[in-house]
Amino acid sequence: MALSFRTLIWVGPNTNEEIYADFLDFFGKQAISEGDMFACLDTAVNITEARRELARKRGIHGGPLDDLKPFLTPGGQSRYDGYQQLLPRKRGARGSCIADIGQDPNKRPRIGAWIPTSTKSSKFVSLTKGGQYPEHVFTADELAFAHGWPCLEFSGNKSFRDAMPSELANLSQVQRQKVLGNGVHLVMLFAWNLYIESHVIRRDQVTGYVPRSCSVCVHLSMYVGMCCFVNVGMYFVCVD
Repeated sequence: MALSFRTLIWVGPNTNEEIYADFLDFFGKQAISEGDMFACLDTAVNITEARRELARKRGIHGGPLDDLKPFLTPGGQSRYDGYQQLLPRKRGARGSCIADIGQDPNKRPRIGAWIPTSTKSSKFVSLTKGGQYPEHVFTADELAFAHGWPCLEFSGNKSFRDAMPSELANLSQVQRQKVLGNGVHLVMLFAWNLYIESHVIRRDQVTGYVPRSCSVCVHLSMYVGMCCFVNVGMYFVCVD
């Protein structure tokens, strides 16, 4: 995020390290959940359609959907087998294991307890939570929900289901998954925007800005009875 210092004054920490630490003080939480919490949340119709879409691409129309491998390309089948071999040592503490079978496990393994960052060619499969099938192919709605969009049927307030822009909501399941791009999380993005906006002030309003009293001034006020601030350029200097 870029700020124009011609119109804005940054009143937060100075270094990247300090900004990062300060941001985590506000919003940082330790993630104890794993990727399987987002698996099998969509409707049975959408979950089945995600598998049928793969089958149609291989020229398979009809028949059972339990075995995923026939619906994959030869390269996809090889990648699937490779991820199955990595499964025992890549499970999370709670047992989850999510693999991106669009990537080669020998060159760029993308497997672990959490959903990897999404790319345009990603195809995420839970190797450990299948629901009605041995393994679960994540639907576009499940991936969007994992990125913060309240788009699933059970989302608390129904009025929020339409929060997704119509341009995205009207795309096909496959297209919507591709639009996830590099996987920016909606809630994290808003948290970052909120942090930035709460640490800047406009230059045209700076004359009315009264900064928070520092601990030294609070201490001195017990003796001198007041705390004064002098505006020096773009900084406020506490004087007694």
